[in-house]
Amino acid sequence: MCWQWLFWLIEQQDPQAINQLIHNNLTSSILVLRELVSRYRDQKVNVVVVMSTAALAGKAHESTYCAVKWAVKGLIESLRLELKGSPMKLIAAYPGGMATDFWSTSGKDIDTSSFMTADEAALMLKNALLATQHGYISDLTINRS
Repeated sequence: MCWQWLFWLIEQQDPQAINQLIHNNLTSSILVLRELVSRYRDQKVNVVVVMSTAALAGKAHESTYCAVKWAVKGLIESLRLELKGSPMKLIAAYPGGMATDFWSTSGKDIDTSSFMTADEAALMLKNALLATQHGYISDLTINRS
């Protein structure tokens, strides 16, 4: 999959890449969460869904990418309402500026030297989730410095 087609003006984006993006992000999230809820609705389980800060704010040349991330965010918010009163909790994590292989295939010329690693983001998420004796973190935005 060539992700660079998703970082252009919308009229220049490849329809096949758009469909793959929707499948990889939204459809897969729906199917995985459907299965998790059917198995664990009545159990004290925390499910962490890692998205992107693209789910929180629009970005030029990333309209489709942001739209799909917003759709997953809407899915989480709606499922939380369905799970009201259930011990199962859905936690949304929004990391931004991750140093991953994604950027080398995105077609964008991005300097990722100041981006956080996946290990750094995971540690921040873990630390935020540990101190939850009488509550829980529902949404966590992890920004790079």
